[in-house]
Amino acid sequence: MLHQWIVEPSSPGLAGGRGHGDAAATESNCHCTTSALMRAERARADHRTYRLARHEAVVNLRQQSWSFRAIAHHFDLECIIVRRFLRAEGIPERAFRAPVPGLIDPLRPHLPQRWRNGYS
Repeated sequence: MLHQWIVEPSSPGLAGGRGHGDAAATESNCHCTTSALMRAERARADHRTYRLARHEAVVNLRQQSWSFRAIAHHFDLECIIVRRFLRAEGIPERAFRAPVPGLIDPLRPHLPQRWRNGYS
């Protein structure tokens, strides 16, 4: 029933980020980080399209007087997620965390010199 409202990702190898279809075959031929970044960007764009379609479907069902619980059951979501979708003016964007520096990061500039001097 979900497929009536949701746009599926355009590439079969990108669905859920774990596909092993045609995308896996091209990955083995290209070890370039640029293409990996392009695939990641495409996957993010596909998932954003999916989230946008789901958000619009939730809003449309609510306008048709569906209850929060019925919408949540229809999309297999929690009621709080449905409420969050309906409270938001647009599609809720995902927040990305800033990278947390590790314990070794302050020492990274000095490590090559230490290794050349024979320390491990």
